[in-house]
Amino acid sequence: MANRRKKAKDPEEAQDLLQQPSPKPVDDPLEPDDEGDKVKFKRQKAKFYYDRTTKELPELEIGQPVRMRATTDPEKKWSYGTCVDNVGKRSYLVEVNNRQYRRNRKDLRATKEPQNANTQPLPEYDVW
Repeated sequence: MANRRKKAKDPEEAQDLLQQPSPKPVDDPLEPDDEGDKVKFKRQKAKFYYDRTTKELPELEIGQPVRMRATTDPEKKWSYGTCVDNVGKRSYLVEVNNRQYRRNRKDLRATKEPQNANTQPLPEYDVW
């Protein structure tokens, strides 16, 4: 009831109550004052919580054998290739079957397979 205005019983008392300044709530030091700061504050807060669960992927070396996630063929999940060039902050050129693809780092996995590895899947055998 501290923030509510008092009820006046006569007109003079009502006039006095209207002229009194209303109590201001205590400002939260974590909350920004104007609209531009509020947007900036919300973005920083969202970034802080998002970044808690992320990790940086290590950079790939040129000529390093990699597996590339296939985006067009749903049956073939990962293709064998070689990292050709670093194109951007997180993008790489990868050569797979004499064709070059640009892929984000999250779609590439470093592999220890030799470069002349057989990329065909192993045949499945019946186990008795």
